[in-house]
Amino acid sequence: MAQIVEEPNGKRRRVYRRWATPFEIFSQTPQCRTYLRPGVSMAELERFAKVQSDTEAAIEMQRAKRQLLAGIAKQTA
Repeated sequence: MAQIVEEPNGKRRRVYRRWATPFEIFSQTPQCRTYLRPGVSMAELERFAKVQSDTEAAIEMQRAKRQLLAGIAKQTA
């Protein structure tokens, strides 16, 4: 969770005391298993989360985003 800190000049900024992926936060939620779709287990999600590092996943997401936007640009041209 972010903490909002007000600077002496009046600006506000968010400070994150703890970094975590969405999966890490979800897995620490009480009774997180009750929110899963039928047929999906925490063990499956953990295996899926370990396939790529956080950096590799971010790079792949950016690649997919560029590819998607390039496709949209072709359609509008």
